[in-house]
Amino acid sequence: MKKRAIYTVVVVVLCAMIAISGCSTKGPAEQAEAPAPDNNSSAPASESVVAEAPASEAPASEAPASPATEAPASPSSVENSNPDLDGIDLTGKTPDGKQIVIGYNAFGDTSDFSKELTKGLISRAEAAGMKVLRADTGGDASTAIKNVDSFLTQGANVIIDVSWDLSACEAVAQKCKENSIPCIISDIPVETEGTYYMGVDNDGVGLTTGHSAAKYIKEKWGGQLDFLVLTYVEAWGDGVRPRVAKVVDALREDGIDIPDDKIIYIDPQTSDSTVVCKQKGTDFLTAHPDAKHILFVGCNEGSAQGLLAAVETSNRVSDSLIVSVDLTDMGISNLYKDDNCWMGSTAFFPENYGAVLVPMVQAVIDGKKINLIQPAQIKFVDRTNIKDFYPNPNK
Repeated sequence: MKKRAIYTVVVVVLCAMIAISGCSTKGPAEQAEAPAPDNNSSAPASESVVAEAPASEAPASEAPASPATEAPASPSSVENSNPDLDGIDLTGKTPDGKQIVIGYNAFGDTSDFSKELTKGLISRAEAAGMKVLRADTGGDASTAIKNVDSFLTQGANVIIDVSWDLSACEAVAQKCKENSIPCIISDIPVETEGTYYMGVDNDGVGLTTGHSAAKYIKEKWGGQLDFLVLTYVEAWGDGVRPRVAKVVDALREDGIDIPDDKIIYIDPQTSDSTVVCKQKGTDFLTAHPDAKHILFVGCNEGSAQGLLAAVETSNRVSDSLIVSVDLTDMGISNLYKDDNCWMGSTAFFPENYGAVLVPMVQAVIDGKKINLIQPAQIKFVDRTNIKDFYPNPNK
């Protein structure tokens, strides 16, 4: 009897141990799986990825296709998004601990775009502890090369060129290659091996501008278009041409019929193009007094301002629509007015170029591998959304 009691106790203890062991094996598995339903129920998978991890850490299939378009719409927070620059430590130092020195070829403050780009670049570079040597080129190749020689003499580690002239940019890129110094060209693509490009996707600019223009043509003129007048500075080279040429493709995709013989090109011959475009725009309007549906496309704000002046002084506002690219003070001011035919501009946000250029400089100096092409954000801005990006300068 005593033995049976002992046997019974042993059996009970063994059963209890087995039960406990089974529970402990099953428990962690259930706990590991539990968070997944909670995360899925609180937000869609794509939202949880954006909220919990930077784009560069998210799986490629889940990352947003174009992070730049997700940026909040305000001048202080509209930043360029370049995943391979995420996490760059802006020390402002070379690997041997010396201060990074940037040789910066600016176009010059006669251009509002150049002025804003320069201001943003220098402020961000200096905040990162870098030194900026600045000299203007005005788009002149010989001046650009002289500046680079001076920068190198002063110990520049990297060159940033914003000359906006193909011959100048190519000369600078070649000079840097010969001297084994990194070179970043802004908004003018060059083919020099090893040269970095930071700027807009020119195909995307042209298509964005053209699709937006098609909407206005349909709303105002029922889709009729008599002439398409495009301005383009030939000195920029063929790489930039899609910035306006792709407008044609976009219009045709949207059902706007425009024959090739009704497409007119105007070459202002300089980035400072207001005066030339006013004269040539006036000449065109005088030569076509019966045209009632004319779309003018400015290759920059200066050319669009000249075209607007031509339209207004010729009393042809009702016959004309104007769209442009880059968006600076002239465009912003006009979009806050209701009495003109400047409909909108594809904005490049030059004030934020430094947000890409400075990390590019640091990455290149640190020897990190990054894409040779780093894009700038673009967005078509008109009277419906101008307040989301820039305050009214007319007040």
